[in-house]
Amino acid sequence: MDVKERLAALKRKRMAAKTANHRDVVEEDRVAKLPANFESKKERAQYELGEIERKKEVEAAGGNYERAKMLNKTALDLERKDAKRKRTKNPDPGFKSWEDNTARQYNRLTRDFKIDMEKYEEEKQEYGDDFYAGLSTASILPGRIKDSDEAKSRLVNCVKAQIAKRKNFHRRRMHDEDKDITYINERNRKFNEKIDRSYSKYTQEIKQNLERGTAI
Repeated sequence: MDVKERLAALKRKRMAAKTANHRDVVEEDRVAKLPANFESKKERAQYELGEIERKKEVEAAGGNYERAKMLNKTALDLERKDAKRKRTKNPDPGFKSWEDNTARQYNRLTRDFKIDMEKYEEEKQEYGDDFYAGLSTASILPGRIKDSDEAKSRLVNCVKAQIAKRKNFHRRRMHDEDKDITYINERNRKFNEKIDRSYSKYTQEIKQNLERGTAI
């Protein structure tokens, strides 16, 4: 190969590198302009499309899609889904102020409480203006209002339920006691968690087959 051919080859390589570099720069600029949650939305859309296709296949074969879907769910997946549903239904915004915490607890305690409207109207007629508590009624109503046995029992049961709930409450632990131990030390545990985050979706079926004893 003479000098001219070598020079031409170098020019071709330079142009190819320049083209590839320009293509990469354009791609990086495109990705940088995308929304922050673009990848998660894309994965969600792909998942939903896959679910639609699987549903069509199962129904075309005469099967029940919901039942087939549940066969691929583990007990841990269902527990996580139930916990997420509860958090969504009654999310904990964290501490803001004592007033907000008190209001949140009040709403939680009175959520299932059914008001006796007949008794409410009777007391309203009986006490008149004193029915609405104020500075002038602070020393009057306590001696006039008599709580029913049902109301007292409801209060006792509510207090007992709160005490039982406090006994079961514990701080969040780093280790899940119900989870299988697959590590020999703390460093190995963290390494396994990193591997699991990357490859668990690929090895989930193998794990399920091993648990059911149907692995080939």
